[in-house]
Amino acid sequence: MPVTEAEVLALRRDHPGIGVLARETRPTTLLMARWRALLAAQPLTGQPDVVAVTVGMRGIAGGGSWIRQDYGLVLDVSALHRRLPTVWITAPTDVQIRHVNIWRSADDGAWCPWLGMRLPYVCWFTYADAWSGASPSNRTLGAALEYVKQLLNTENHDSPAR
Repeated sequence: MPVTEAEVLALRRDHPGIGVLARETRPTTLLMARWRALLAAQPLTGQPDVVAVTVGMRGIAGGGSWIRQDYGLVLDVSALHRRLPTVWITAPTDVQIRHVNIWRSADDGAWCPWLGMRLPYVCWFTYADAWSGASPSNRTLGAALEYVKQLLNTENHDSPAR
């Protein structure tokens, strides 16, 4: 199921800074959204699907330190029902990051299309296995944010990222 604006808004209690960064803009996808709205038993708003969100989250600085660190995040939620989202880090800067589960901005996959720049990003490593094994109904934006929270608050020193 695609992420909706209502789903993002519902998460504001637990994630006050969460917001929609990008919506689907391809004509075929927009047409499908209109068809879903027409065929739905209940009226829909007709809003395009959300494909990227921004949120702030607290974690640890990492690198052996348990000092608390604020992270700015951008999540690609366009295929959330199939895979964990790519999560780019907008703050702190790449040189300030010591967390071992975050890839450097120079690595493949660092390009954030919605911000038009290379950014450090989360290394899901074994988290991806649990996500793919979860029921599709449990692969929600809220669940993905909980995965990010868990990852940013621990360090997997077997991670290949840093």
